[in-house]
Order: sequence, then structure tokens, then C-alpha cells
Amino acid sequence: MPLLLPLLLALGPAWADGADPPPRERRAPKWDASGEARLRLDSLAPIGLDELGTEADLGPGVSGRLIAGLSGNVASELWAAAEIEALNGGYAGGTTGLGRVGADQPFPSPRHGPLESGLLPRVLRLGWRGEQVQAAVGLDTFSWGLGLLANDGVSDNDFGDGQTGSVNARIRVSTSPWKPKERAGAARGLAAFVAADQVIRDDNADWRDGDDAKALLGGLRWVIPGRVESGAFVGRRWQTDHDAVVADPGGRTTRVTPMDAFASVQITDPDADQHWTVATEWAGLVGTTRRLYAPETADSAARVRALGGLARVRYDHDPLRLTLRGDLLYLSGDNDPRDDVARTFTAHSDFNVGMLLFEHVLPLMGARAADRISDPALSARPPDHLRFAIPSGAASNTLATNLVARWRPAPPVELRAGWVAARGAGDVNDLYSVAMNGGYNATYGGRDPDNRGLGHELAAGVRGQLPWKKAGVVWEAGLEGALLLPGDALDAVVTENPRLGRARFDVRW
Repeated sequence: MPLLLPLLLALGPAWADGADPPPRERRAPKWDASGEARLRLDSLAPIGLDELGTEADLGPGVSGRLIAGLSGNVASELWAAAEIEALNGGYAGGTTGLGRVGADQPFPSPRHGPLESGLLPRVLRLGWRGEQVQAAVGLDTFSWGLGLLANDGVSDNDFGDGQTGSVNARIRVSTSPWKPKERAGAARGLAAFVAADQVIRDDNADWRDGDDAKALLGGLRWVIPGRVESGAFVGRRWQTDHDAVVADPGGRTTRVTPMDAFASVQITDPDADQHWTVATEWAGLVGTTRRLYAPETADSAARVRALGGLARVRYDHDPLRLTLRGDLLYLSGDNDPRDDVARTFTAHSDFNVGMLLFEHVLPLMGARAADRISDPALSARPPDHLRFAIPSGAASNTLATNLVARWRPAPPVELRAGWVAARGAGDVNDLYSVAMNGGYNATYGGRDPDNRGLGHELAAGVRGQLPWKKAGVVWEAGLEGALLLPGDALDAVVTENPRLGRARFDVRW
């Protein structure tokens, strides 16, 4: 290492934060234009779906997405921003009809579905920045903390891609009363906010499909630049699904109170060559829903009691351009799907845990189960709300460890490696197997529900960047792949090791 370090340092300047590249600079003090265009070429090996030997053989697929935005000052304290999304989804191959027997739109995010039509305005916002009071109105994306509960879908993932992101029509007012007071010290970074939302799109509702979801929320944020970023909020959400069969007396399918708290603390000197950061986020959902179709909820709403948490440790070695990150993830499961309590917590679909198990294998297996349970030979009427029983690329009901290493041996080149070990936090239930087992818990292939192992996922990748500094553009290309070693909850059905290969092409500005 003593001989290797000078050579690595000679290949380029030290980075600000381990393997992270320098932060993107605004194009001008008063305005900015930003965006990304991406193209993905995926090759997914056939995946076993049931005990009959049925496989998902999607073959090679091409997908992509375009996001472009513009922001700037309209006056001294008045600013505006706009952003659009287009061409999101599959362009050729790689799509599937799985799940469409049980649900009109089985995959809310376009991982395995067709290209989304038209443009979606993600941001169309007018804001006012006062010294102590700030306000904004219009369309806006929503990301919070580490992205466990709310995610804008554009944050860089170690493996896997953001697909959609939360978009709301929002009115927001915030205040930072101590910000202009030099003597206030750390209190200058404290701010409070309230917001009212009409949901345009997120994992649980899509206004374009006819879902109607409204929310109120309020919370606190506290930031010490370079040291601490933290916050907490509590809200209330009312939602009516477009395909609701049963609603509560007020016409709502779901009434929930989301709560979330996060903190990220750099525990070493930010100016040192090596530094450690610890972070955590905890989210809970309480409320009621009429989505469940268990006999116990036929005449009343089910209670929602779900909990998710994340603990993270990150190490950065700036001269080596090296970043190591370890996550411990807990998302509650439900050992008794027959009762009137919904306990399963599902993270946001753009909070990626690996790139194969939760993004591809479990969604395809869930879609096959929904199709099978909708067979008229089994039931005269399929269960209601099957679209919410099909995983949409999000991690849920899991206790997982996610380790990632990123290293730039030279500034234009980055190497990545990752390992995910996951098991069910509760019983891993297959919808079809449960139905065939009289409503009692059973995992894939009808195995005993005590088999909770989801498996081990290994991933590796290489990326190369070519910055065009004059135009403020970065071109990036890369190759990555993942291999899943199925756990005992899956291996009765998934008899081969699923594999995913991906070629990546990105342009960011």
C-alpha cells in the first residue's frame, strides 16, 4: 500500500467524498438547467415462477428515461422551477404479460411494462425565499431522508435505477426563525414546515389512472452544514383507489398516518482525508384500509400497523477515492394475513436494495401468483386489489444486509461491488400457495412458512465517465451484473441461479 498510494494519487486529484465525484456546479448564479438521459440494455436469464416449472423468459430488453429541468430567479426572492419526464419504460423486448390476468396495471413502475405514453411534468413550482419564511406552490417531487419512505427517483443508486419518484401538487410553507441570527449557533439550522398535497404519482396512487390521494404533513429539519442533517415529520393521507370495490363510509379506501424520522451525522472531522458517517431512518404507518380481502375485514376496515428502519455506516477514504457502505434494513412482515391487521412495510420502489432479487425475481413471481389465483377454475371472482399484492420492485417484509464498495482507481473509472443477504422479517407467503393451503401461510411451491431465506445477491460493475466541462455535460457508460443464490423460501421454485447483465449509457447535464 505505501508504494501504491503515490501512484493512485498521481492519476488524478483527490475527491471530496471518497468515490463520489465533485458536486455538480450551477450554470449561473441566477439560473440552472439540468437533466439526464439514460439507456439500459438488459439481459435477464429465465426465472422459475412456480412448482410446475413455469419460467419468465423475457430475453434481452431495452429501456430508458429522459428528465430535463430549468430553474432560476424571477426576482430577488422569487424563483421558479420546471422539470419534465418522458420516454420512461421499455422500448423493445424485456416486457411481460405476467400479472395482467389479476391486475390491469401489475407493475406501477415500468420495470416490466410498456413505455409510458406522453410527458409527465414532475416540477412546475413557484417559490418565495424570505430570510425567515419560505413558501412554494405547484408541482414538486418529494424525497425525504435516505429515501426509505419518500423518494424522487433521481438519486444515484449503487445498483439499480430509480424508475418513477413521488410527484405531488403541493402548497408548502416553512420557517427558519433563527437563520439570520449569528448568535443562535446551531439553532440557525432549525426549520419547521407544513404542506398540503394532491398526489399525482407515487407507489400507491396515480392520478392519471383515477386514484385520488390527498395528504397533509408537517415536520422539522435541522442541518449543520458538513456535520448533521436530520428531520422528522408526521402526516395524514386519505386515498380512494380507482378500482375500489369497498370503501369506508367517507368514500375512502385508505386512511393512514405516516411518520418518519432520519439523521445523518459525520462523526469525524469533515476536513480529514478519512471520515465516517452514520445514518438512520425509521418510518411507521398507522391507520385503516379497505384493500384487504380477508374474511375478517369483509365488514370493517383493516388496521394498518407497519414499521420500517434503516441503519447505515459509511467510510470514505478521499486520497484513494474509496467508499465503503453498510446497510442493515428492517421492513416488518405479517405472520397472520388472515386477521384484520396489515403489518407489512414496503419501502419506496426507488429505494434500491441490489438490482435483481427485489427488482425482478420477486415481482415476476408475485405476478405469476396473482394470475394463478385469478383462474376461474379456482375462484368465480378474483380477490379485490390484486395489483397491490404484486411487488413493484420495492423491498418489503425483509431483514437484509446490504454491503457496497466503490473505488475510483483513476477519476474517470469507477469499480463497484455489492452483496445483499436477505430473509423475511415475517413469513414469506406466496399468494397462490396460501389460497391452496386453506388460507394458512405457505411460501413459494407450498413449502413450510418457516422457510424465510430470500437468498444472497452478488453484484459487480464498472463505469467510465467522460466530462465535457465546457458544456457542463458528463457522458457515462458501464457494465454491471448480478447473480442470485436463492434462499429456502424460493429454492423450491427458483431452481437455477437468476442472473442479470446490464449495459448502461447515461448523459447528465
